[in-house]
Amino acid sequence: MSENIGFSVYPNPFFINEPGLLNNQGHVRFLYYNPNNLNADLDIYDFTMHHIITLSDKTQIGDGESQTIWNGRNYEGNKVVNGTYFCKLSIDNDIYWTKLMVIN
Repeated sequence: MSENIGFSVYPNPFFINEPGLLNNQGHVRFLYYNPNNLNADLDIYDFTMHHIITLSDKTQIGDGESQTIWNGRNYEGNKVVNGTYFCKLSIDNDIYWTKLMVIN
């Protein structure tokens, strides 16, 4: 793992049923420093480390920062349950972790 890239999540806790400004759904934003715009994958796991989803869509938001947005749904399109989720960001060969609390 290389230097700290400032990997963070907002809002945390994530109130999944609270209407947001994105397609009338609640959403959470993962922000991270990615100055070279490298490929980034974000894997989300539940408390038992069961894989929930992989998110690969990212948006450059300026000054080397990127964001990935998640609507709180799994691969099947179902909302995830309350709990703590572990979020793994993979950029190039580096891996970074953060936690997210989801509340329905």
